[in-house]
Amino acid sequence: MAAFKKITELANADRAPAKVTDGHTAIVHFPSNLPTYDPIRVIERGHITGILEGVLRDGHKGVKARIRPDGAPMIICTASTAVGRNVGGLFLDYVRAYGSGHWRRESTGKWVCESFNIDSIERVSSASLRDAVQDLRALEMTWIDDGWDDFDEVASQA
Repeated sequence: MAAFKKITELANADRAPAKVTDGHTAIVHFPSNLPTYDPIRVIERGHITGILEGVLRDGHKGVKARIRPDGAPMIICTASTAVGRNVGGLFLDYVRAYGSGHWRRESTGKWVCESFNIDSIERVSSASLRDAVQDLRALEMTWIDDGWDDFDEVASQA
């Protein structure tokens, strides 16, 4: 019980939420004095990144697509027939969809996408930042010994 109280105190001092998780499932939530926000809804351009889990033709209106961002609920998206032709070829791929969405801010300050209209979509890598940096470090690069000599030479000619 002392550990629970201490974690709660630390979370409140930082004005941050605290929880113990197992993957995406919260096991224990610690109470905190987080500020509350007035819920609002906006329509805003943005993007969604996640796995394209479903594509369905929506009559003559276009297509509906389901995108599941990492650790977030699935988002139902719509797209025109022209864009839908590209969407179908990316089924079960990790994608980034650009367009306009209806977003809601909850009282906790978290933004939730309620619906999204896709203007364009592309396949992206699902690699973590750690993996991407590791790949960059593995590249064979040749560097000039002292690039400042070249800079000084050009600067002196000006």
